Amino acid sequence: KLNMREAINFIAEAWEDISDTTIKNCWRTTRIMPEIDELEMSEQEESESENEIDDTAALINDFSNPEAQQLVHNIEEYAYIIDQPARTEDVLTDNIIIKMAINEFRDDDKTDDDEGSPPPPITVTEAVEALEKVISYQE
Repeated sequence: KLNMREAINFIAEAWEDISDTTIKNCWRTTRIMPEIDELEMSEQEESESENEIDDTAALINDFSNPEAQQLVHNIEEYAYIIDQPARTEDVLTDNIIIKMAINEFRDDDKTDDDEGSPPPPITVTEAVEALEKVISYQE
């Protein structure tokens, strides 16, 4: 059985196996996005990425800034949460199991009442007549 963290790691590893070229070819094939010169796009992305990294690094290094303190706190909290096991199922206590069994038993009793009384038993004479009909049908 796969838990949530294992599923996410499995998906992440699968994505790592997909090359940038494959993704670019898929987008190019769908023709959803307009084509942009790859060199121009990569320079623009690189510049934006460097700016974001520089801004974040400057913010984190400025511990007197309340935003930096909040960011550090959020990162630490996120790292703590990531390390905790993900709950994918409820833990069943003895009391919960007993309640489930009692409810199941009650539900079974209700459905038995809904089915009505069982049919009357078949007499030997009726059984013989039914078998004679089956035999004559087969002949």
